[in-house]
Amino acid sequence: TGRQRAVNRSEPDRFEQENNEFFGRVRQRYLDRAAREPGRIHIIDARQNPEQVGQQIAAILQGVVHGQG
Repeated sequence: TGRQRAVNRSEPDRFEQENNEFFGRVRQRYLDRAAREPGRIHIIDARQNPEQVGQQIAAILQGVVHGQG
């Protein structure tokens, strides 16, 4: 989803031109870190529309600002 959004936004840069295997490895490492540090690293479901993604981010930041996350 993220890669498709990036392609629709502009010409892919060097990073965005990487293959699916690369992005799968990066994603898995982030998921591993999030599992080890759930209070520090949050997972956002970016398959939703951009407004919903923004709402998820805002809710997480609100929790951080108020000491709840």
